[in-house]
Amino acid sequence: MAISLHPLASAGVAFLMATGNGSAASTGDWCKALENSPSQLIDDPKATVIQSLKVGLRIHWQTYAISGDDSAGNSFSEAGTEFRRFRPSLRVGFLNYITIDASAYLVSDRRFSGGDLDWQFQNYDKTLITFDIGKGFDIGQLETLTLSYGRQKLAVTSESLESSGSIITIERSALSNTFFNGRYSTGFSVQFGDDTWLATLSFLNGFDYRSFSNSTPGSAWFASLDYRLSKNWKLRADAFYNDFGPSTDSAIPFEFATSLNAIYDREPFGLLTTLAYGDNRDAVAGQGGAFGGIVILPWFWIIPEKTQAVLQYYLLLSDQPSTIRANSRYLATVPAAVNSGRGDELHTIYAGINQYLCGNNLKLMAGIEYANLHTPAGTVDSLTATFAARITF
Repeated sequence: MAISLHPLASAGVAFLMATGNGSAASTGDWCKALENSPSQLIDDPKATVIQSLKVGLRIHWQTYAISGDDSAGNSFSEAGTEFRRFRPSLRVGFLNYITIDASAYLVSDRRFSGGDLDWQFQNYDKTLITFDIGKGFDIGQLETLTLSYGRQKLAVTSESLESSGSIITIERSALSNTFFNGRYSTGFSVQFGDDTWLATLSFLNGFDYRSFSNSTPGSAWFASLDYRLSKNWKLRADAFYNDFGPSTDSAIPFEFATSLNAIYDREPFGLLTTLAYGDNRDAVAGQGGAFGGIVILPWFWIIPEKTQAVLQYYLLLSDQPSTIRANSRYLATVPAAVNSGRGDELHTIYAGINQYLCGNNLKLMAGIEYANLHTPAGTVDSLTATFAARITF
């Protein structure tokens, strides 16, 4: 099986490698200015009404090439470019104890699946109002004690919790995206903890992508616990239960999910491992059943804070023939006999390199991923090369 890189992908990878020997000084003052939060418009803790005001923006673009053999033994190949994200955000701190976080998606680029590039408001991202209970009532026993309401991320697995501006693979694993994949739910959350642990408890009752309404019967509960075992080790456990009614909401297509995560970080080496399990409870015809998987994600700093090598292996398994799904970018949407990326077993291996021109504020990423998917009609093999440029502040 051979793959030919899209010209833009080839040029991107070559440029990334060419910049790998650049020094921090070569980025100049513009990088320092970017890292010093030029979007922080107000920062005055002593102000009476508005103590802070910050605007943000994520501009993420990528190009890809994929080739492989489908379940009928026929070869396929696709290539293209994508505006992955254009997402402005706003964070306001006022009245000393209240914070509002709001952001929105302003682009939808579905050209990789035969759709269109659409520049306009698409839907809300995380949109929360948070009250600092600990600070407001002078509760000193806990370092963190907050109450939030609004659209919040369904963060099962540590990968889901990580911002798209700071993830170290171009796309999250299909295991993480099975649980998250841009899903935000409306409800209440309480967070409490100190400098070594943080607990989150959430009650959710709205699953509409575009509003804060309850679009389907039922409610959901989420809980997580993060614990710093030592300077280098961090553990996380989370669980989600969805008590949906007789009509199924496609935004939350599973009933139960849980994951155990361990992160080791001691430069120049780091490692993320995840073990996860869930159950679709026959939520969608032919796609129900139990599923689970593992993620092993090591990284190594070739040049500290500048050039990073990344490897990732993940495995998804299910007890039904079409329960799990490969990422929609890009295997699941190729015009070939791939069963829309669905099957009962998926193996992937990803190798990538990240060049940080200005930390996570400006970075280039390149990666190659091999995927092996078992579908009811046979096995699908693919190789995908991707290059990404990301601006985040």
